Amino acid sequence: MAALEPGGDYNPLYTYDPFALQWQGHLQIASIELVTFDILILLPKEVLLIWTSRRCRAPTVLYFLTRYAALLHSTVAFTFGPVFDQNPPQVSDPTSTGEDSTIMSLTLSFALYWSQISSWSIPFVTLLSEGIVDFIISLREAYQPVQLYSL
Repeated sequence: MAALEPGGDYNPLYTYDPFALQWQGHLQIASIELVTFDILILLPKEVLLIWTSRRCRAPTVLYFLTRYAALLHSTVAFTFGPVFDQNPPQVSDPTSTGEDSTIMSLTLSFALYWSQISSWSIPFVTLLSEGIVDFIISLREAYQPVQLYSL
């Protein structure tokens, strides 16, 4: 980072938009509700298919990680996350040079990237885990043709 001359224009690298923070908070609330209701709807099939099978294989472990890690992550991110924090983290002086400012900017960019992508990844992980359950259930059930009308 080059030092700015006095009177030069400063264009901040990272800005905190209150609307974006509010939108991200609403998205995290919606993702928590999506994961919770999805777990409640599929719980009987999940118990029958996964919990009572008494097999611990790679798909079972993958299913539990995708299913419940998303719920845990969204709950922790919503409860302890800086979403509704109106005081953004302090960035080092933009005119300073050296390793401290580089490490600070990299840390801040990673934190911002993770906070933005975490809100979008939770619904996708939920849909992935629901797709895994539905696919396995469809393989285990016998094929029955659809009857439009009965005689």
